[in-house]
Amino acid sequence: MAQELDQKTHSQIAVVTVESLGRLPIEHHALGLFNEWAIGHNDDKLGLLILPATSDHQWRIETRRELEVLLPYARVGRIGDKMRPDRQRRDYSIAVLKTAGEIATIVPEDRNVTLAAVGLRSEP
Repeated sequence: MAQELDQKTHSQIAVVTVESLGRLPIEHHALGLFNEWAIGHNDDKLGLLILPATSDHQWRIETRRELEVLLPYARVGRIGDKMRPDRQRRDYSIAVLKTAGEIATIVPEDRNVTLAAVGLRSEP
């Protein structure tokens, strides 16, 4: 799904699962990874990071500014909220798949592209 999204929309999704953040706030950890890995191509910077911290029971979806038009903070928050039941069951794999699947429908719709390999989507 991520590869097809990248090929057809030039948007990248990265998923990093960590057990613990230590004392670092999840926002700082996410921004550090986001910048270190340079998620999103250099020319258009359409990138997104999904970061669950399993032992800390925290979750972050970080977008580059260029994707904030499609995925503003409030919309990303609603997507993350839909995954709360999966996260509470500690089913992080399903939560990540649903999150990525939801995002992988939003970006292609904006670009009038269809993805063949869209993963699990959350229910509205």
